[in-house]
Amino acid sequence: MISPLAKAFQKRVLFFVIAVLVLLTCSSVFITEWALRKNLRNQAESLDNLVNLQLEWMHRNAPLYTAGSEGVVVGAGPEQTFQRVPEMLIQQWGKSNQELEDVRFFLASTWPLNPQNIPHGRAKAYLDQLELGLVPAERQWWQEGDHFTLFRPIAMRAECESCHKSDVSHQYRGALIWEIPSNILSESRWTVLLASSLLAFGALTLLFFLVRRFFFKAVTQPLSQLEHLADSYSHGNFDGQVQYDAEDEIQSLLKSILRLKKSLQMAMKRLQGEAK
Repeated sequence: MISPLAKAFQKRVLFFVIAVLVLLTCSSVFITEWALRKNLRNQAESLDNLVNLQLEWMHRNAPLYTAGSEGVVVGAGPEQTFQRVPEMLIQQWGKSNQELEDVRFFLASTWPLNPQNIPHGRAKAYLDQLELGLVPAERQWWQEGDHFTLFRPIAMRAECESCHKSDVSHQYRGALIWEIPSNILSESRWTVLLASSLLAFGALTLLFFLVRRFFFKAVTQPLSQLEHLADSYSHGNFDGQVQYDAEDEIQSLLKSILRLKKSLQMAMKRLQGEAK
């Protein structure tokens, strides 16, 4: 039989476990979102580094080349362009099982040869400020609307001036921009969130039963024994005993019950003596 004290304690433990579970679930939402966004940014920066290496190679080894609105060339010659991200970039991105169909990749400029390369939104504002020297010329990452943007300034080179004559007064002729739809995080977000929630629920359930078991052995069981002992003493049966070695409040309660036992025994002897 569980004492009222034990029941009250178990209710408090259960409430505490539920509160911690809710807190961990809410925390996992923010942690999961942060981790997924960070991972996506790292992937985008990795791809951007690969593109940058290709551009550097082209500047050094193939001066006659053009760039499409969705990529850079992989070979020499004035007509060699392509309209999609290079295969090795697709393979690199594919390691994370992400779809590239809706990812836009282009060389942005305020004076582009290709009108498709005119930036818009925050990218255009940042590029305008970059040309005026109002913002740092560093790689930037932000979310705008339904997509993430990775923005990397492209410095003006001497070989660029023939086509970008209007930009010769600027230190930067444009930027390399990735636009990645934010919905590619949805499936990963719910998968990770579900897994972390189940893990937290399992861990807290185990913790609840461990605490309950510990409380039963350390508190509930000794209190029940003391309750039965006090009940037997109240009926005049003084033969019962309880073995409890820990020096705590329960030990103090046991000593009080034993003192009560002696008092009852002495009182009963006096009553019996008076009766004779």
